[in-house]
Amino acid sequence: MKTTSIITLTQLASTTTERQKNETPIWRAFYVKSRHEKAIRDRFLDADFEVFCPTVIEKKRWADRWKKVERPVIPGYILAFVTEKERLLLLNDPAVLNTVRYLGKPAIVRSEEVELMKTYLDKAVDVQSEPIKPGQRIQISQGSLAGKIGEVEHIAGKEVFIRLESLQLQLRIKIAVEDIEKIKDSE
Repeated sequence: MKTTSIITLTQLASTTTERQKNETPIWRAFYVKSRHEKAIRDRFLDADFEVFCPTVIEKKRWADRWKKVERPVIPGYILAFVTEKERLLLLNDPAVLNTVRYLGKPAIVRSEEVELMKTYLDKAVDVQSEPIKPGQRIQISQGSLAGKIGEVEHIAGKEVFIRLESLQLQLRIKIAVEDIEKIKDSE
């Protein structure tokens, strides 16, 4: 099985350097085998493909210690910037199951969306949040409501329900923990 993968990658590397001028590469999404995302990303990067597998680093509790683990944000998928010919060659890899399709055709992922994911994930990895409790006053740090101040109503996993009072209206929103900051005077 490894031999097939090596032969395929050799073919892919030579094809990448010989791109035809009329073929423009575009971002495509691929279904991949479970827990193979990072290995596929590394193999394709070694073969000079532009591949994006969005990952985050999480602290996981093991029986005897804490460990930082890199996990895919979108399990079972990778994104690759490829021509149609390269897309077909990528499908020869035994861990790549299929191309994501939309209306029966291989789906196109917009470059802006990929860049947005890259930018957001670069910022998110460096974010270290402090514990947030119901009743605390917070400020939204990202998104269309950035700068607004509210109060935490309750927390569900990585989502926070916030009450915002503005223009004499009460607005309840659900927002990711990463997108809020504690206000210093609120303890």
